[in-house]
Amino acid sequence: MSNSSLINENETAKMLGCTKSALRKWRREKRGPPSIKLEGRLVRYRLADLVEYVEKLASGYPTKEKAFRSQREAFDEPETK
Repeated sequence: MSNSSLINENETAKMLGCTKSALRKWRREKRGPPSIKLEGRLVRYRLADLVEYVEKLASGYPTKEKAFRSQREAFDEPETK
C-alpha cells in the first residue's frame, strides 16, 4: 500500500486502535487525523496523513486537548508570593 492510498473507516480504526464512532466524533470536533469526503458520504483517510498524525502524537505534538488542559491548569494554580 502506497502512502497516497485511501483507506476506509474500518481500516483506519484498526490502524489507530480506536472505534469508528471515535473517528466520527473526532471529525465532528475537528480533531484527529485529516479525512476526505467522497461522493458526499464516503469518508476516507490518506495513509500518509495517518502516518503523520501518529508520528506527531508520538513526538508529544500538542493537541487541542493538551493545550486547553495546560491553560486551565495554569489558571487554576494558586499564586505564590
